[in-house]
Amino acid sequence: AFIRAEAARALGLSDGAIKNAFWRLARARRLATPRRGFCVIVPPEHRALGCLPAPWFIHDLMAYLGRQYYVGLLTAAALHGAAHQAPQEFQVVTDQPLPLVEIGRLRLRFVKKAHLARSLVSTPARQTRATPPLRQGAKPESPAGHREAVQGGKV
Repeated sequence: AFIRAEAARALGLSDGAIKNAFWRLARARRLATPRRGFCVIVPPEHRALGCLPAPWFIHDLMAYLGRQYYVGLLTAAALHGAAHQAPQEFQVVTDQPLPLVEIGRLRLRFVKKAHLARSLVSTPARQTRATPPLRQGAKPESPAGHREAVQGGKV
């Protein structure tokens, strides 16, 4: 994952040239843009999905947006092997409401939780078995609708 401004600076191209190149790559399903200015390179094995799996880039996306978050609800249960069904969307609990993101077959649903910052301080992070390692996820002891918070990036 990378930021569009970083790519423009590194390649030394104009804004129009970067925009056209990214449009061509997105049309060929080689590049996905979950948020304006934030891009994810899509390798050939994930082109059918239309994007990388969400655990692979969610931490970078939330850092780009400057939001505290944790992976929760049914998605957290599935990551810990406690869900009876595969979730149809990747659910992220955050401190601000964000719109639904749909990229190919991937759906990112953001759920707002009041007092998220207070919850994040009270409990240490829990690493899951996602590949690559997911940096923030709900604890397996937590019910599907609630959770004990985790601190971002610390294991």
